[in-house]
Amino acid sequence: MTTAAVGVSNSTDSRPRWLLLEAYHGGSHARLVEGLVEQLSDSLSFELLTLPARKWKWRMRGSALHFLERMVPLEAEAFNGVFVTSMTNAAELRGMLPAAWSRLPWIVYFHENQLRYPVAHFDARDHHFAWTNVVTAVAGGRILFNSRYNLESFREDLERLIAKMPDARPDWVLDLLRERAEVLGVPIEDPELSPRSRRGPCHIVWNHRWEFDKGPEALLRACHEVAQHPPEEVRISVVGQSFQDHPSAFERIGELVGPRLERFGPLESREEYFALLASADVVLSTADHEFQGLAVLEGALHGAIPLVPDDLAYRELWPRSWRYVREDLAAALRDRIVRRREWRKEDPARVARNYTWSAMRGRWAEVFGVGS
Repeated sequence: MTTAAVGVSNSTDSRPRWLLLEAYHGGSHARLVEGLVEQLSDSLSFELLTLPARKWKWRMRGSALHFLERMVPLEAEAFNGVFVTSMTNAAELRGMLPAAWSRLPWIVYFHENQLRYPVAHFDARDHHFAWTNVVTAVAGGRILFNSRYNLESFREDLERLIAKMPDARPDWVLDLLRERAEVLGVPIEDPELSPRSRRGPCHIVWNHRWEFDKGPEALLRACHEVAQHPPEEVRISVVGQSFQDHPSAFERIGELVGPRLERFGPLESREEYFALLASADVVLSTADHEFQGLAVLEGALHGAIPLVPDDLAYRELWPRSWRYVREDLAAALRDRIVRRREWRKEDPARVARNYTWSAMRGRWAEVFGVGS
């Protein structure tokens, strides 16, 4: 296990100093804490402790002990507060630390919640992770969720879980969530590229993690629809973070869509990724779970119109005409391909711009007690 630390202030630095703890430093988790360090450095100083984004269950079980070892040598009096995500059991960590740490403000951030998160292979021990989220929320003086869907699903499922308890039900936790919990999304990077003029074939981009919860079988069904159209009508790119052990559906995509395949697999850089989005007509999601949807926001910011399920966090972001009922995905894709010239008149960036750092910097600065 490794730890990274950045943004450490010196003794003459008058900026408020916060400790950031991220036990799963990858994807949106990494982008939030790195964005905070970069975007708020004028008014705040940060020290960032991380663990690599591997084996999330072990991170939830073991990261509190790891951060305990890293934090004990630090002087709590040198910090103004602690920011931790739900991948760490904040209640365990706060209880094991010297008392000076517990007296500081603690902010807990939920990128996802384990009460609603689907698992590939259920294990009775998986209930442990849901309860870890619950006690972590209680340990936070301020509790932040990245979407209304994330907060409400957590609250709804917690109420059902508490109702199953034989006695000593902690119903007061529901009241605590109503009082303390807020919604504040992860910001996305402001665009450096202007959307390209769309012409020619309809370019569809699927840009998610290659894992089961992102709906690879639904993506494969989408590719069946794409394969019904000639290459001069449609192109598809399937990109995103790939893993050595990924769902087998991805192995069949190239053979299925043939010459309609534009790009496939991880891209070399963020610049290459944004350039691809700037050429896309459609940014497609087939996800079975999504608590905010940064990949779709990024696509929209660069001019690609979302085509997303009519559920999950998508309902609070995107117009109804941009969402599809899951069993009607093929028809929705067909419409985007056939009527691509009409769809190109839409401006998806008008929604996505509300989630850029330039739009959200002030709200995030307020979380840490400073002006933007």
